[in-house]
Amino acid sequence: MMNIFNKNFDFSKAKFIKNFNKNLFSWKELNLLLNLRPFLSTKRVSVLDIPEGGYNWPNQSWLSDVNTFPPELFDSIIRTKTCLIIDCSRVNQKINNLCQFLEVITKKPTDAHIYFTLNEKSKSFPPHIDENNNLIVQVEGISNLKIWKNDTKLKPDIDIILKKGDAMYIPKNIYHQIISLTKRLSISFPMSEANLIRFQERHWINV
Repeated sequence: MMNIFNKNFDFSKAKFIKNFNKNLFSWKELNLLLNLRPFLSTKRVSVLDIPEGGYNWPNQSWLSDVNTFPPELFDSIIRTKTCLIIDCSRVNQKINNLCQFLEVITKKPTDAHIYFTLNEKSKSFPPHIDENNNLIVQVEGISNLKIWKNDTKLKPDIDIILKKGDAMYIPKNIYHQIISLTKRLSISFPMSEANLIRFQERHWINV
């Protein structure tokens, strides 16, 4: 389905893409990442609706970065919170290749952000805009995506259900909201508007 992004694609308009990719990432792959403690850096991980005072933990041995969530604490957090992990464009080769593809056609550095919630009652991000064009892929679960062209107090201009493999392209500065209807795993691909000269290297190592 990546051929939908051809020379005639209008990057100024939101577009729903059904069955874009059903094999991009998985809960099993996420499990591996969440158990790799250096991956859970506070520079990379955000938790929605954190308690007052945030989270604290004692230093532990053999850590290259002490500012990483301890496994037991993070396990308790993800049971009730929505989480976001940035700088994930190289978590597997398929995501790396998609980032590279988007970079080639848009000429903009692209990252991958993993969103997940294990409880559909977890607080969702409110209606908001992004400063970058964004491709959102529903990896697992079902979500309700709403898009407003103008006032978020009015009825959404687009109100659709995203199922496994579906994607939505959302231009920058367009109000949108995603509400989890089930346990959810999704990946967004922001295409940076910053004037970045060097792109991340996409070479993939195989041993």
